[in-house]
Amino acid sequence: MQFLTKYNTLLQQYPLLTKSVTGGFMFFAGDAVVQTMESQIAKKNQQSHQYDFRRLGIAWLMGNVFMMPLFHYNFTYALPWLVKRLPFDTSTPFRAAVGSVLIDQSVWACYILCHYLMIINLLESRSVQKGIDAIKNNFIKAMITNWQIWPAAQIINFWLIPRHYQVLWVNFIGFFWNIYLSYISHN
Repeated sequence: MQFLTKYNTLLQQYPLLTKSVTGGFMFFAGDAVVQTMESQIAKKNQQSHQYDFRRLGIAWLMGNVFMMPLFHYNFTYALPWLVKRLPFDTSTPFRAAVGSVLIDQSVWACYILCHYLMIINLLESRSVQKGIDAIKNNFIKAMITNWQIWPAAQIINFWLIPRHYQVLWVNFIGFFWNIYLSYISHN
C-alpha cells in the first residue's frame, strides 16, 4: 500500500515524469519477456541466444521518451478537447468514453502504431526506408490485433479510470501489447 501512496504522490507532483518512467519500465519489461521467449525457443532448437541489452535500452527509451509524453498530453488535453467537439451527445460519462474510444481507435491508434514502427527502426540504426517497410508489412495485422484488445481496454479506461491514472492503465494493458509489438518488430 505504501508503494501506491508514493506513486500517487509522484503522479500528482511530477505527472509527466512519473508516467514516462513507468512507461519506460513497461516497454523494457515487455521486450525482456520477448527476449526470454526467444531464448527459450533458441534453447529448444539447440541454438545460442544472448540478451540484447541495447535492444532493452531502446525499448526503455521508446516508452520513456517517445511514447509516454505523447500519451500524457493526448489523454490530458487533446482527447478531452476533441470529444467535446464530436457531432453527437457526449454529456454522460459513458457517451464521452465511447467518443474517446472512437477518436482513440480511429486516429490515435493508427498514428501511434506508425510512430512506434518508424521510431523503433530509427533507434535500432536501421533506416527510414526500413521503418516504412515495417509499417507496410505490419500495420494491417497489428491494427486488427489492436482492435481486438484496445477498444474494450479503452472503454474501461475512459469510462471508469480517473484521468490522472489513465496512462497507468494504458501502461498495464500496454505491457502485454508491448510484448506483441516487440515480437513483430524483431521476428
